[in-house]
Amino acid sequence: MKIFITKTILLSFIFIAPIVSFAHSGRTDSNGGHYDSSTGEYHYHHGYPAHQHNADGSCPYETSAYNNTETLVIKGTDDGEYYKNKTNELQSKVDELDSQIVSKDFKIAELEEQIQKSKEEFETQKENLHIIYIFIIAVICCISYFKFKDLKEENKK
Repeated sequence: MKIFITKTILLSFIFIAPIVSFAHSGRTDSNGGHYDSSTGEYHYHHGYPAHQHNADGSCPYETSAYNNTETLVIKGTDDGEYYKNKTNELQSKVDELDSQIVSKDFKIAELEEQIQKSKEEFETQKENLHIIYIFIIAVICCISYFKFKDLKEENKK
């Protein structure tokens, strides 16, 4: 019985210890913030890195600058001029690359045309070679025939 009670207490401790060790508030108040003892400054956490809230009490992580993809504020640019310039810069690069692609496409078309002409010329030359080979074979046959005929006549004599 003592072993059973010991095992039960031990198992209870094993299952309860992680819950107890992870279940603490992190010493933040109901607003999700606390005073930093090293700086004496009050800051917030509530699911985000340590930060200060805006003057109106709003969290910078929960304002439109962080949650609304249409509203984006960059330090030093309040009218979006930075993005207009970047967009124009990127568009000019895209246009330049498009013109290079078109130029390369024309070059590829020219090379394909040259390859096709070369293939046609090769086929023509191949046909001409066949004709030359047939002619050479015919000449060799004629020469052989006359040589053989001459040999035959010499053997008869």
